[in-house]
Amino acid sequence: MAVIQGRTREQLRQSVGYNLGAMRTSTVTAADGTDPTFKFADNTLTSGGNDRFNGRWLVLQDADASTNDGIIRRITDSSVTSNVYTITFMPAAGAAVAVNDTYEIWEDKYPPQRINDFINQAIVDATG
Repeated sequence: MAVIQGRTREQLRQSVGYNLGAMRTSTVTAADGTDPTFKFADNTLTSGGNDRFNGRWLVLQDADASTNDGIIRRITDSSVTSNVYTITFMPAAGAAVAVNDTYEIWEDKYPPQRINDFINQAIVDATG
C-alpha cells in the first residue's frame, strides 16, 4: 500500500466532510470583532432563511494562524439580510474573526472533533 503523507488534518477533514455531504467551507467577508460572540458575515452562502445554521458546528481557520486557528464552536444564531448571512457562535473565540479567515460549517450530527479523532486513529493504525 502506498504511503501518502502530503495532506494536512484540515484537508483530510474537509475531504471526509465533502464525501459525507456534511460540510461546506467559505471565507469571511465582513467581521465584527467587538461583539462578545464574534459575529461574522459571508455573502457567498446560499440563501435559506434565518436560523438555517443554528446548532451546526463551526471550525475556524485563521488567515494569519493566530489563536482561532482550528477552534471548534457551536453556531448559536444565523440570520440573513440582503443575501448576507451573519453567523454567531459561542463560546467566544480567543481573538476576533477577521475578513479572509476561512471556516467550515458541519451538520450537527457530524462533530468535527470526532472526525479529527477518526483521522488520528487511522494514522495510528496505518503507521503503528
